[in-house]
Amino acid sequence: MKRTLEFSHQLPRRTERPGVECLARTTVRIEDPERRLAARQALPNLQLLGQATEGFRAEPFPLRLEQLLAEPSAEDAPLEVSIPAQVQSWLERRAPVTWNRLCSSAHVLQRGEAFRIARTGGVLEIDYRPEGASNSRRLRCPLLELASALSGGVVPGLSSTVKRKDLIQEAELLVREVLRSRWVTRRLPPGIAWGPEDGAFYLRHSAGVRLREVPSERQPELPGALLLDLDEHVQAFELNVDPHDELPLDVLRGALPWLLDLGGDDGELFLDPSGRAPR
Repeated sequence: MKRTLEFSHQLPRRTERPGVECLARTTVRIEDPERRLAARQALPNLQLLGQATEGFRAEPFPLRLEQLLAEPSAEDAPLEVSIPAQVQSWLERRAPVTWNRLCSSAHVLQRGEAFRIARTGGVLEIDYRPEGASNSRRLRCPLLELASALSGGVVPGLSSTVKRKDLIQEAELLVREVLRSRWVTRRLPPGIAWGPEDGAFYLRHSAGVRLREVPSERQPELPGALLLDLDEHVQAFELNVDPHDELPLDVLRGALPWLLDLGGDDGELFLDPSGRAPR
């Protein structure tokens, strides 16, 4: 017989109750293949029969977990925990006693396929968490790494070389808006123009910074690099915008505007393969 504590995609909430870190919406599934049994466990505070069909219910943690671990059948049915990535992250940060107890006493597995994009102290992390997995897999995406740098006011290679702040600011604005137009809006904003004579994008109020796309060898319809030309420099600055094959384009399109709009702050975003919030 297998017991599974399943967490809802809804984030837990803090509470001031003594001995309770949070209230989390959960349910317990019981499966016994030998008897062809599949059921949900009755809740301790069940008052009406109709409540058994409501699915997830808010329960106090870590108290509810301790109840499950203390059940007489616990030795025969080790507890498995199915928990969404965003709920895992919330518990790690805001309910450490509950999270540590889960990790030490149960088998914690990912509920639902999810991608985690996090920016902490200027460092970008991209994790892939498959359904039913116990570990995540780290991914790389040069395009999102560039967006993260731009969010912090840095143009890779340029900010450490060019001394004029006005040129750096113009380059940052141009690259940011070209990325947004290509991957998100599919149209150029009013302040950006494209010159057919040299095949470059530039700011309408200043032509001192220009941006040209170099097609990708693997995907000719996508740019493999952006070349940033400044009037004061002979050699162009190359920016890597390879989206990589491991990251679904819908996830990339969901994460890119979020990173560009972070404004240098730290943050964490969870998306399913369709680019939406897991649910």
